[in-house]
Amino acid sequence: MKKFILAATALLAIGSGSANATPSLCNAVAGNLLQNCGFESGSFSGWNTSPAPNGSDFGVAGTGYTGSFDAYFGASAGMPDAIGQTVLTTPGHLYDLQFYLKSDGNTPNGAFVGYFDTSFHVLGSGTDIPQFDWTLEDFTFTATTPST
Repeated sequence: MKKFILAATALLAIGSGSANATPSLCNAVAGNLLQNCGFESGSFSGWNTSPAPNGSDFGVAGTGYTGSFDAYFGASAGMPDAIGQTVLTTPGHLYDLQFYLKSDGNTPNGAFVGYFDTSFHVLGSGTDIPQFDWTLEDFTFTATTPST
């Protein structure tokens, strides 16, 4: 089964970890806008989830890049599982979205990252992505609305 693993170091959050969780790297980032940025609640708490209509396989499990947890994605029927958060933004200001990603390399696979204001904007995407270990992904965008 194909799996993408995400450990958010999202510079869009103030992370909320449980008392027993090891803090993730994103918890220490000043100005972070996301909640539960490293999934240290052990769940998608604070995140909106959208399971694939068929073949959905995503959740939160152990041993992230930092901290105790990561999010994994492995939908198998050609449609993606997705997560997101709405955050307050200032139109015209730049925002940086960073996260650590790794792939098990099983194909077919695909991934995308983006943001939504009045429409969805893809910041990056790929298909048949080979296996790789934790890699920092970094995207910058300009907000056009008061929430993104």
